[in-house]
Amino acid sequence: LKKYFGFDTFKDIQEVVINNLLAGNNSLCLMPTGGGKSIIYQVAGLQTGKITIVISPLLALMKQQDKRLVEQNINVLSYNSSIGDLKAQFSKIRKAFSESEFPQFIFVSPEKILSDGYFEFLLKKYRSKIGLIVIDEAHCISQWGHTFRPAYKTIPNFINNIFGDSKVPPVLCLTATLNPKDKYEICNDLNISDENIFISKS
Repeated sequence: LKKYFGFDTFKDIQEVVINNLLAGNNSLCLMPTGGGKSIIYQVAGLQTGKITIVISPLLALMKQQDKRLVEQNINVLSYNSSIGDLKAQFSKIRKAFSESEFPQFIFVSPEKILSDGYFEFLLKKYRSKIGLIVIDEAHCISQWGHTFRPAYKTIPNFINNIFGDSKVPPVLCLTATLNPKDKYEICNDLNISDENIFISKS
C-alpha cells in the first residue's frame, strides 16, 4: 500500500476484503464510487505474485487504472481496441505471454473475453499463473447482462472454460450499488456466500 500507492493505512473495508481474497474466498464488495475499490484488487493482486485479470466495462476506467499502475513500474496490459486493430491486438497479447515476465494486471472488456478465442487459449495455457479475477462494475452482470451488455452473463462460463477442474483463483466482484435481486444473481452465478459479502461503512 505504501510502496506503490503512497498510503499509510487502509480505509473502510479495504483490508478486510484483501485478507478475505488472499485466504482464497470469492468476494463481493460494495463501496461508493471514489471509495477506493481499485486499491483492493491492486494490493491483493500484487500480493498474489501472479496475474490479475480485471474485467471492466469502460475503456476510460481501464486507461485510468492502467496509467496509475504503469506510473509505479507495474507491468500492465490493457487488451482492447485502444491497442489498434485485431492484428495489433493479437501481436500485443502474444508478445505479452512470450516474455519472461507476464503482465501483473490484464484489463479486458466482457465483450473481448466473449469474442477472443486466442486470449482464452492463452489464459487456459497459463492458468496456474493467474492469482485473482476481478469483475469491476459487477452490477452489469444482472442489470445490463440480459440486454445491454449480454457478454457480462458469459463471465462464469469464461472462468469455467479456463480452469475446468483445476483450482480457480479467488473472484472479486466490485460495485457501488446493488439491489437484493441483483445481489442474489451475482452471488449465485459466481459462487459467493453471504459471509463473503462486504458492504462499505461509509
